Amino acid sequence: KLYNGGEYYKAGIFFQKLYADYPDEPFGWSGYDYYIYVEACAWANANETDKAFDILFELSEKYNKYSYAMVYEELIEDENFETLHKYKQWEELTEKVKPIHLKMIPFWLKLHDFYNERNSLLIVLYSSIEENGQESNEAITLINEYNELYASIYKETTDCIDANGIPGLDPVSWESQTTFFLLFNNVDLEDLSKYLPIIREAYVNDDIYKNELAFLEDQLVMLQGNKQIYGTHIYQDETGEKFVYPIEDPEKVDERRKEYGLS
Repeated sequence: KLYNGGEYYKAGIFFQKLYADYPDEPFGWSGYDYYIYVEACAWANANETDKAFDILFELSEKYNKYSYAMVYEELIEDENFETLHKYKQWEELTEKVKPIHLKMIPFWLKLHDFYNERNSLLIVLYSSIEENGQESNEAITLINEYNELYASIYKETTDCIDANGIPGLDPVSWESQTTFFLLFNNVDLEDLSKYLPIIREAYVNDDIYKNELAFLEDQLVMLQGNKQIYGTHIYQDETGEKFVYPIEDPEKVDERRKEYGLS
């Protein structure tokens, strides 16, 4: 009644006292989390900003337990918290409870842009090499520019994986996904050993990009000095002759390739 009558401060005090008397008691049809959330609404409407944020941040720490309170889409659309939007804490709070796949969107967009930027740069580079040779100043400058861009995007990618894993695959463009795998095509044994298990977990059930995973699986065992598993790595010798890097149990390689969507 206090809350619905606009007596928000008194409602906040009421809830505060109630929790002091019953600190662990889940009550009400919506559960304990609902009333804690309503208390935050009361403090926000009463312009008790710090109290409102204290509760919201506490709920964000207990996100799995208090699922109702921290539904990101509902939180940002809740008119009760409009007075909080101007504060820095609001940005921190919403970023904290934002689903990981939404946090990853800027990252995937960056990989999409890198795909186009890389292709444009390579066209200019190949044209320069054809016209002036690979040892020309222009070609060397372009190669260095490409390597710096590649290294920068790779670091951002690994930093992002370290922080978030690799979630949010469904809405990701083909260009972003292709670029993602490209970045790991030439990494050293230490990095591939670290990140392949994470990549494997994300893509092992993905029919579209499973063949890219097979390429990295082969790359890892080859870096370890072993024969490849799926036969994805083909090389060319000094005479131009192409050959397949040695394969473990070649008689059954087609069976293994079929599992990973390879021809």
